[in-house]
Amino acid sequence: MKSKIKLLGMAFMLIVGLGACEKTYLEPEIAAPKTEAVTDDTKEVDEPINDRITNGVWRITSFQWHLREENNKFKEYTFYFLPNHVVIAVHGNVKEQGRWNRKNTLFQMNFGPERPLRDLNNSKWYFIREGKDKFVLKGLHPVNHSSQFVVFERL
Repeated sequence: MKSKIKLLGMAFMLIVGLGACEKTYLEPEIAAPKTEAVTDDTKEVDEPINDRITNGVWRITSFQWHLREENNKFKEYTFYFLPNHVVIAVHGNVKEQGRWNRKNTLFQMNFGPERPLRDLNNSKWYFIREGKDKFVLKGLHPVNHSSQFVVFERL
């Protein structure tokens, strides 16, 4: 009898323990990754990623929009993120200027109403990966709340 109670107790603890380890991802909620501590959440932070972004030429290597891969939209574009928060998108001989900003894990771009660059105008992109030559952003479509992803890689 004692062994059955002990066995049931261990099974219960195992089930509760495994349940506590499970992480549920619910759309449209985004769990943005934590970065260095910042004393004022509204203050722009000058983290190393800002320095990395403003050095070099970037290309979008993956773009998921409305649950579809749409990499061809930006296949011919290169991006220059300037320290003054101007971003220049170059397509052949055409240069289009926009703005970029970073506050903690939030990253914003605005290119105005012209396609395809307006698809980057999501005001709630979050860094989900940051590296020396690559960064990945996740956002939500403001209307249908589907996940969007964009991957920038340095050339």
